[in-house]
Amino acid sequence: MAMNRKSGLYSLLVTAILLAVGIVLPFLTGNVQVLGQAISPLHIPVLICGLTCGWCWGMGLGIVLPLLRKWQRMARCAGCSIRCCARR
Repeated sequence: MAMNRKSGLYSLLVTAILLAVGIVLPFLTGNVQVLGQAISPLHIPVLICGLTCGWCWGMGLGIVLPLLRKWQRMARCAGCSIRCCARR
């Protein structure tokens, strides 16, 4: 079965890949001091998703991606002391 650009499976697959890119991209740009302070890379996958899959998928990714990033930061600090979390 060929995947056309308008199928739901194609949009779901592209959105999932861009979600993974959106989670990994801040780690890559955050390691470079100048680049990490200059841009916020979370909007790039959301824009690509909105242009490729449509505004509904882009809006969904735009809502889910920052929530996952915040949850990821909170989970990283879950095992440490309060003083450690206050530094971040």
